[in-house]
Amino acid sequence: MLTLRVRAALLTLAVSFALAGCGGGSNGGTLTPAAVVPDQRMTTAATAAQSTADGHIYTYATEAFHPNSLPRIQVFSDEGEWLHVPFATPEWYNWAMMYDPHVRDIYLVDYYGYVTAFDLAGNAVPLNFFFSSGNCCFITAMAYNSRDHLIYILYQYGLQHTLSVGAWTENGAAQTLSGRFPGAGDAYWTSTMFYDEHNGLMYIAAKRDGLITMHAYDSQGFPIHLNGAFAVSADITAGVYDPHSGLIYLATGGGVRAYDEQGNSQALSPGFPVVSGTYRQLAFDSRNNLIYAIVPSQGARGTYPGTMQAFDEQGNLQALPGRFDDPRTSISAFALVP
Repeated sequence: MLTLRVRAALLTLAVSFALAGCGGGSNGGTLTPAAVVPDQRMTTAATAAQSTADGHIYTYATEAFHPNSLPRIQVFSDEGEWLHVPFATPEWYNWAMMYDPHVRDIYLVDYYGYVTAFDLAGNAVPLNFFFSSGNCCFITAMAYNSRDHLIYILYQYGLQHTLSVGAWTENGAAQTLSGRFPGAGDAYWTSTMFYDEHNGLMYIAAKRDGLITMHAYDSQGFPIHLNGAFAVSADITAGVYDPHSGLIYLATGGGVRAYDEQGNSQALSPGFPVVSGTYRQLAFDSRNNLIYAIVPSQGARGTYPGTMQAFDEQGNLQALPGRFDDPRTSISAFALVP
């Protein structure tokens, strides 16, 4: 990890970078897709470890009801069985977390607002100067654009909670977008952004003045008209596109609803169970066509987010051999390696 002196220097650059638009979200220019080249950053050991990492789920967890406990990255099979993969994570991390299938790395947002990366063996991956929220912003979501091999970051800044979206290469080079993601930038708050690999659109949930809407954008940030409305009556806390069913699943109002790519509601039988609280993250596993989610867990001291569960595409809860965690652990984010 970087020393405090280096972090301070980078933070100074980050603030200047942010004042210019936080990078990647300004007008003008064109977006240049990252070149599709083999990843040159892996060690031999890391490459060997990653070759067997398919079907693994990387979770970020702390001990429930103990805010001063050390966080940890735990790795499980997609059947919930714990796997021993040591991670070099000496500092706290934010809950934003994603997997990049092109370079096969896990991206995290650390305590200081820096985007950092680890390979699937738990080794830190060196990056060029990447987006840092620093003191200006709060990163609420990250999403990977598989067509252009770019990482999109949704962040909030300023006293008015202004939202913005930017794009970076996998090594941290900011990209100039000619669109400005209208609608998302006007929102007061959102933490949901996901990419649809079928139509190449980025979906972002937005909330302003009590109105909750879903927006779709092309890779430049220009809005795309949808025939449907993604009708919801409660906050959207997570979303995912399922390439097997062709449906979009949104976590809202304590449950999960399904829609086509145009935003038209789709019936599920029996549907996802309604929970006390909200589903916090959704991910699709192409190995078994299951949808994984973080759901609230009822413990001795109350309800807290943190249990991993798997469902089929109709919302049926799956009985898996493993448990993903123990009663003391609260999972706040995960990255699935299909």
